[in-house]
Amino acid sequence: MLKRLSAIIVVTFILFATGASAQNTAKPQSYATISAINVTPLSNGVQVRIVADGILQYRATDTSGKIMEIVFPDAKNGTGKNFINVNRYPVSYIQLSTPKGTMNGIGLIMTLNNFVTTEANVTATPDGQGILMTIQSDRTVERVRRPGAGGPGGKPADAPADTSTEVRFEADKLSIRAVRADIHELLSAIAQKTGTSNAGT
Repeated sequence: MLKRLSAIIVVTFILFATGASAQNTAKPQSYATISAINVTPLSNGVQVRIVADGILQYRATDTSGKIMEIVFPDAKNGTGKNFINVNRYPVSYIQLSTPKGTMNGIGLIMTLNNFVTTEANVTATPDGQGILMTIQSDRTVERVRRPGAGGPGGKPADAPADTSTEVRFEADKLSIRAVRADIHELLSAIAQKTGTSNAGT
C-alpha cells in the first residue's frame, strides 16, 4: 500500500513538473502598439492614418455606412485615448475598444462614426506599420489659392486687376486703350494728348 501511494505521488509530481515546464516555455503572444491616429481633411473626404510600432495586422470588417469598423487582432492601444473627436465631415468621431475575453489586453477595435452614410478605402502603408483609411465625402471643398499661386494664363491668382490707360495722338489720329479706367482720368489723358480742355467734364 505504501509503495502504491509513493508511485502515485511520483507520477503526480512528474505531471505537475511537466505542466509547469510547458507553461514556462510557452512563447508570449507578440503584438504591435498603436501609437498615433492622425486625421487629415481632404478636398473630397477625410484621411485617417493609424501608426504602430510594429507590423500592424488588420481586418476591415465594415467600411461602408454611417458606422465603420476595423479590427486589429494583434494590437494594443498606446494612444492614451479611447475617444477621438474628429468633427471633420463626413467623420464625426472615432472610438477604440478592447473586446471582452482578450488575452493580456491584446486586440483592438476601431469604430468610426460618420455624419452620413458613406464608404472608405483601406490600404496598408509600405512599411506595414500602419494603415491609411480614406473616408469619401459627398461634398467637395474648394481649396483657397495661396497668394502668389499661379492662376489661369500663368498669372498670379492674387494679381491686382488691370486698370491701365493708354492714349496716343499721332498724325491727327487718336488711339485709346483703356481697361477698367476711370472716365475722368481717361478724359483728362485725352485732353492732354490732343491739347484740348476737359474742364466741362
